Amino acid sequence: MRYRLIICGDQSEVVAAENGESLRRFAFPPSERSPPPAPGPMDPETAKIDREKLQIRRTLAPSFDAGSLNCHFAPVFVRVHQLTPVMTAVHFKSGPIATVRTEAFSYECRRCMRCCAHKVIQINPYEVARLARNRGVSTTQFRERWTQDGAGTILARDETDICVFLGKDGCTVHPDRPLVCRLYPLGRQVDSAGKEVFSSVAPHPQSLGRFGFEETIADFLRTQDAYPFMKAADDYYRWTCRVNDALAPAEKSDARIFDDARGTAVTWLDMDPALDQYCRAQGLAPPQDIEARRELHLRMLDANLEKCLREKRT
Repeated sequence: MRYRLIICGDQSEVVAAENGESLRRFAFPPSERSPPPAPGPMDPETAKIDREKLQIRRTLAPSFDAGSLNCHFAPVFVRVHQLTPVMTAVHFKSGPIATVRTEAFSYECRRCMRCCAHKVIQINPYEVARLARNRGVSTTQFRERWTQDGAGTILARDETDICVFLGKDGCTVHPDRPLVCRLYPLGRQVDSAGKEVFSSVAPHPQSLGRFGFEETIADFLRTQDAYPFMKAADDYYRWTCRVNDALAPAEKSDARIFDDARGTAVTWLDMDPALDQYCRAQGLAPPQDIEARRELHLRMLDANLEKCLREKRT
């Protein structure tokens, strides 16, 4: 038998597992973290469970010290460390958690919908295009109606700070939800060299989601259909890095030229009008498939950037 301790804020749970399969779960609210006094009469099954919980408490007592865990209601798989030959503790706390997708991780959403409030949901042109098609509008119309300040980079929230797409039965755009929503409760950061790190997203203190270790991060990404969205995010991020590198000299030498160039580049990110203009100029039929439109849009962005750089050099 193997035990894993899961700590999230002031809540704790121990999972008893055998051969990788979770068999029993023991909840440990703060009032139960210290070994209790000798129990009174109880039935055999309750007594057996109580003895097992007592053994868990005694073995994991140091790990139940909340002050040493630096928990901030951010369940994150950090590392498994051995306590005894048959007992393992897993601490959940804020910060980076994994640099490889083979790390053990699982999450079961229970549709409490508490994750849809008080969040800044960043989106890229691919996600705008997916959401716009879901709503039956152009990317320009979507940006104006459903993004913050009409800029097309952050989803709008209502007056109660809840996502505009949260309905009474859940997400109204769920098949086309952005990558940020698909990854929750994980965060993902990629640097300019392509290094990937997964980190925590602090859940609501009353979240009903269940964390575990039955699968891997890669499994979780696959079940969330996150890979096409990750590729799009990485491609647009790399293009943004190229733009910033190209404009860096102008930013230092002439702020007006820099602002004009950046403003022009931003207009290219509104996919529908940008592709329509590009296809007319190239004599191409605009593709209808959303993945094909993403690929062509990225080629257009590279071509436009290269054209601007040539004009700048001459």
